[in-house]
Formats: sequence, structure tokens, C-alpha cells
Amino acid sequence: MNSSILIVGHPNPKTVEFGADFTDTFQKAITELNENKYPVVVASAALVGDRFEFLKSVRELTPDTQTVLVGSGLSPVELQKIINAIGVFKVIPEFEEIGRAHV
Repeated sequence: MNSSILIVGHPNPKTVEFGADFTDTFQKAITELNENKYPVVVASAALVGDRFEFLKSVRELTPDTQTVLVGSGLSPVELQKIINAIGVFKVIPEFEEIGRAHV
């Protein structure tokens, strides 16, 4: 893998019309981040696992990486915790927004 964007948990990676690397779990994404540096990580909030710990790990491994969180089901408390502690670049409601968000 050697794209500049790592997308974690996209429901249908074949629909993405730009070059990106994909993983389907937070753990696989951490493995990728240990092996490669990505300027942008886009992560699904719908994946099973601790979103906060994953995003915290991304920040610790690659402090300059911009993180985008995809999902509309986050509680305001969880979202506030993530923004304040980790500083995600952007939160978008669904993966279809990625093309329009110019990630």
C-alpha cells in the first residue's frame, strides 16, 4: 500500500473514484500506520472497536496526519471528547460526502 489516504471501514471501497488504501478494521489500520505514513486517515465511526483509542493512536503514531471521522451516530459527548482530545480535522455524516468534501 502506498497511497496518501488510508480509508478505514468503507462499506464499498470499489466505489471510491480516487486513489486510496483501505482496511476494514482499526487494528489493520494501526498495522498500516506502523508501516506507512499517511497524510490523511478517514475512519468510519460505525466500526466495532474503540474509536477514541484508534484516533488517539493515529495522533501518537503520525502527529501530522489529518483525520476525518465518518458517521452521524456519535453522541455529542463522544464527539466533543474526540474533538477536544484528539483534534479531528473534519466529521462528515457518510462516506458519500468524501467526494464533495475534497479530502
